[in-house]
Amino acid sequence: NTIWICARDVEYLHAYGAITLDTVKLNDRRSFGIMDEVMLAVDLQTGQTTDSISMQALFAQNGLNPIYKSYYGPAFGDCFHLNDIEPVTFSDSANNYQYGDLLVSNRTQNELLHIRPETGEILHTFNAGLSSQHDVDVVGDTMVVCFNNNAPSLFVGQLLADNKEHMGTYSNVAAYHLDGTPMPELALSSQMAGTKLYTSTEGLQQYLDNGMVVVEEQNEFTIHIFNGSKIVYQGGLK
Repeated sequence: NTIWICARDVEYLHAYGAITLDTVKLNDRRSFGIMDEVMLAVDLQTGQTTDSISMQALFAQNGLNPIYKSYYGPAFGDCFHLNDIEPVTFSDSANNYQYGDLLVSNRTQNELLHIRPETGEILHTFNAGLSSQHDVDVVGDTMVVCFNNNAPSLFVGQLLADNKEHMGTYSNVAAYHLDGTPMPELALSSQMAGTKLYTSTEGLQQYLDNGMVVVEEQNEFTIHIFNGSKIVYQGGLK
């Protein structure tokens, strides 16, 4: 009866960087302003917030610096940019997963986090090959996948978003073992590259019970449905 949502100061959405930002020092030398984001647990029956987890507090508790990997952080204070929270619905003692844990997509850090809300622990990180990723899912209780945009926007020197060919780089679905180690490239990712599928923002994948995979190419308003090595549907959104 509970869902988790990503939240930030509403003023920040309308006036980017206009609010007062908290100050964090990098290497005890230079100070940067950062904007905190929170994960909220909401009771579906009452609509009440039952839990709130500050990303800034979470990073501090786990000894992480929120601007270490973030270009947007020093520039605009956007150090977290949460865009998806996936509750864990299984237990796996070998890999330290419990029912109720969270998998969180932290776009600006190019990273997925495995978090235990009760203790504030970050148990695993998933980051190999990620750039501006979004939708995170668990497939078969054994594989963590996410829509990897391969978008530039986070570090100086990355490919420009307005490069129509993206220098041969396209969006894909990244896959990881539960312990955070990357899995071999999925056949799905090769198929996505073959169709030159790319969206610099948003995007998602959905594994269906019948084995098909639905992929949303958000910037192009296009849905792709893959069945094995074939595309069985490709159409625009209205």
